[in-house]
Amino acid sequence: MNKKVKISLFLIVISISFGFTSIIFQSNTSKTQPENTIKTSGLYQKKAEWKYSGGQPYLNIIAKNHYELGRLQGEYAKDQILYADYVVKSLIASYNLSLDFLMPFVYLYALNIPIQYQLLILGTADAILELGYEDILLQHIFIDMFYGILQPLMVNLPNLKIAGCTALGLKSEDRIIIGQNMDFGLIFSPAIYWVNYKLPFKPEVFSIRLGAMALPIGTNRKVSSLITLVQTTKICKFNIPISIASYKAFEKAKNKEVFLDTLFESRTCTWNFIVSDKKGIITSEALPDDEVIEDVDKYAVKTNTYLTESFKPYLLNPYFSLERQAKATELSAIAISDMAIELNEVMNILSYYDGTEASILRPPDFSHPENTCTLSYFSHDIKTQKGYFGLGNVAIENWGVIP
Repeated sequence: MNKKVKISLFLIVISISFGFTSIIFQSNTSKTQPENTIKTSGLYQKKAEWKYSGGQPYLNIIAKNHYELGRLQGEYAKDQILYADYVVKSLIASYNLSLDFLMPFVYLYALNIPIQYQLLILGTADAILELGYEDILLQHIFIDMFYGILQPLMVNLPNLKIAGCTALGLKSEDRIIIGQNMDFGLIFSPAIYWVNYKLPFKPEVFSIRLGAMALPIGTNRKVSSLITLVQTTKICKFNIPISIASYKAFEKAKNKEVFLDTLFESRTCTWNFIVSDKKGIITSEALPDDEVIEDVDKYAVKTNTYLTESFKPYLLNPYFSLERQAKATELSAIAISDMAIELNEVMNILSYYDGTEASILRPPDFSHPENTCTLSYFSHDIKTQKGYFGLGNVAIENWGVIP
């Protein structure tokens, strides 16, 4: 049985459980290039194109459905997705793990993916001749599987630190601003990009991608979100991957509470969240079976550790990111003391570097590309709808303006 037939049968089995078998059959199209235009109010618009703001690129997409969204992402971000495939599979091999061993884990996550997002994955696979459905699926669940299952289970798996972000939220009477450095292994740099997309009857979403995988860093103009990874000894659940939960939350939520509840449907990894809407900011520290949610009075900082005392015994490394947490907290307190916070102040905090472990900005070490460094950044004031984004170093790169 060839790979394409096996994938089709797998999708049919899953879709039957959701009662949408007919949709899968309707989407069984050949891998041809999609059209470049759609007709809207008598005018033709491009479905997808790369745009630039302040020299920073982002992929702009107008799609009729999730399959088309996935297909357009696959066509226009093909290089990033192919590169992510190479890096993910290289990392798997470097830990003496095989794809044959991991695929049963992958399918356990896949059983929890709603049908419209199965079609999104299928669309991406159909757009890239070199990859199949399983390859794209692997990218969507890679983070969940490594940090939520393999690392807690396997004592011989090295302490993988390819992620290490700093997120913060500041609140005053007329400003609600959140901001984040996305720190990841330098080897992932060519796979990262930003997407602004619109689906019918859904809010316009601006968020980050790592290959095919989405993360809840971005905004749907009513809610903005940040996320940081926490490495723990807790074995997490086989559930909807955080990538798919990100799509679902941004497309569904009109307030911060609904957004966070939607992310909690995942619980496939141990995370910290900062979520804002026009009424305020909430934060969360989450384990697979517990969470602490707090309203933010003035400011909040989340790095790669827990502040909740009862969660700290589960930390894989209880000392990791403590200096960075303390420095970001100190700088946030200084910024909020003016009672007139601005986006530039948040960007200045994200730019802090002193050459020590307290540094919030982490430059790349090209001699050790596996080491964590700042690869992207995001900030947003939900009240004014102004914000910045970009790839690379926030201190030296031009800032793109969120569309």
